[in-house]
Amino acid sequence: MSLLGCTTFYFQVQARNGGSVETAFQLLGSTRTVTYFDAGLRVFDGTQNVRIACQPTYCDTVPPLRIRKDGVNYAVGLVDEADPNASKLKIQTPSGVKYWRKY
Repeated sequence: MSLLGCTTFYFQVQARNGGSVETAFQLLGSTRTVTYFDAGLRVFDGTQNVRIACQPTYCDTVPPLRIRKDGVNYAVGLVDEADPNASKLKIQTPSGVKYWRKY
């Protein structure tokens, strides 16, 4: 099964008490998937041209940096400096400095 972008998945556990038909469910947590893609944005980071990762703007958590291409708005993926996909390019956001995500 592939995980669709911008989808929340919930995880729960089911338990049976000594083989009885009574069951109990407990929500263990959830995760949100984000699908990044190449919308054609390229930037020069001082050394090389870098493909920048974009995501659909219909996700609940959308970075504040956007681009528009062929009449469609895309959100530019932003990550923390420690992320292995962080480029050398950074931007100040309301939640602090973030780095453009490489694709």
